[in-house]
Amino acid sequence: MIPGAAQAWTGSSLTYNWLGNPCTFGSTAYYRRGQFTKFAGVEALREGNYHFAGEHTGSFLSGVNDAVSSGFRAVYDIISEIQY
Repeated sequence: MIPGAAQAWTGSSLTYNWLGNPCTFGSTAYYRRGQFTKFAGVEALREGNYHFAGEHTGSFLSGVNDAVSSGFRAVYDIISEIQY
């Protein structure tokens, strides 16, 4: 799944250059001064048929935990709309 991960495997730990990833460049979401009070929380709101997920839509902007939980939230929202 991660290019170069197999070559980086040492048998006991995995070394990965997250900053060198061309998809993320090691970036993460954060609010600049004044942004938290202007629009924090709207990132996860549904817009028409679009549901948003990712660490930037989580409650704490805490990376992987928020990314995974927001993915579950988006899937739950979509599934709850399906009428059987």
